[in-house]
Amino acid sequence: MMELINNRGMRDWMIFIKVAEVGNLSRAARELDISISAVSKSLSRLENSIEVTLLRRDSHHLELTGAGQTAYASMKRITSSFQSLLDELRNPDKIIRGSIKFSAPAIVCEFLANKWIWEFTASYPDTKIYLDSRERSDFFSKSLEFDELVFKSGIIESEDLVYRKISL
Repeated sequence: MMELINNRGMRDWMIFIKVAEVGNLSRAARELDISISAVSKSLSRLENSIEVTLLRRDSHHLELTGAGQTAYASMKRITSSFQSLLDELRNPDKIIRGSIKFSAPAIVCEFLANKWIWEFTASYPDTKIYLDSRERSDFFSKSLEFDELVFKSGIIESEDLVYRKISL
């Protein structure tokens, strides 16, 4: 998710997007590292400013209204474009930099990942790669807290993950 920025209106939209994605105020607050009351105030401020109810909520349930669904889809695209603009402005020379943390099965690490990492860091010297070799049994117990990318063979059993099938 895009960093929370200083513009209050955009910040309120980013908080709304996170709440819509996770479906829960406390989880959104935890993931954004802000208080639940800050999330609630932000949502109220947003709804008051646009004079539209985006969420129906009570102590046990949260649901997007029709307007909320429309707003979520549109604002998701807008904030993605906004983040792309910020990235381009901050990095006009398009240098790839930063770090990537990922895990892979031991056999992938041994035979393929080292070559990929060497080639990638040779092409992009301003990057750092952190690789964790894991056995099948402990893949997801640690992955969700450590990794940004996971190579795994077999069936994906978690609904919390976004995944794409690749062929080697």
